[in-house]
Amino acid sequence: MDSTPDGRMIVPEEGTISPVRTFISFVVLFISAYWAILLPVFFVSRLAYRRYASPLRSIPGPFLASCSRAWKIKSTMSENTHWEHIDLHKKYGPVVRIAPNEVSFSSPQVARNLLSAGKRFYKTDFYSVFPPPENPDIFTEIREEVHAMKKKVANVPYSMAAMRQLSPFIDDTIELLVSRMGGRR
Repeated sequence: MDSTPDGRMIVPEEGTISPVRTFISFVVLFISAYWAILLPVFFVSRLAYRRYASPLRSIPGPFLASCSRAWKIKSTMSENTHWEHIDLHKKYGPVVRIAPNEVSFSSPQVARNLLSAGKRFYKTDFYSVFPPPENPDIFTEIREEVHAMKKKVANVPYSMAAMRQLSPFIDDTIELLVSRMGGRR
């Protein structure tokens, strides 16, 4: 309700209808009268946007994968997803669109370019489903700056110099494993 400068409330005359209420009533009546047309138009528009206006529109892949998750669901239910991905990469190349907002890549160089810190390709909340959510590791960390710090710390023990230094211990461990498995080295 509005008020005058002296603080009195301005009350609309009885019988008047607010323009907002009129608009909302019109929208509700329109949707209830034409829902059978509006619903398919909405879904077709959404599919068309995913296919032709998405930032991923230039990435090749199955038509169905570009506009819905149906291809991915079918692939998962077939229990041959890994073979289907291999076939897609043979057909379309190292980067393939497998869902409206998902891509699969088979090239180590592409993976390195996409997953390197600071490349502005950010991990989504998808990674938060992996344990431990309260203390993410280097693979599940989605905050770019924290991931970079963890990666910096993790790079030291995996450097070539560290591997050369640890090589005798690694060889001894491999020999122990092979001997316990019953084989000889």
